[in-house]
Amino acid sequence: MLKIKDNVDLKEIDKLIKGGHYDKSVDKYYLKKLWIDKEGITTEYVNGYLSITDIDKMLDIIYDLIKSDLVEKID
Repeated sequence: MLKIKDNVDLKEIDKLIKGGHYDKSVDKYYLKKLWIDKEGITTEYVNGYLSITDIDKMLDIIYDLIKSDLVEKID
């Protein structure tokens, strides 16, 4: 599983990814069916459906997070 590194402020993600929303009440960053928080990176299914376009965008975001050294792999 991938998660944001502990030393990363989730607000930094906003500098990398535009169009999302940081919710300080739950300490999560939300961007089009993708939740990013200190516990991990998860997807939100709408009626059990994710389009190919949605999946492509999510993979691009995850790739950008990895390249920016904001993510670590955990067991």
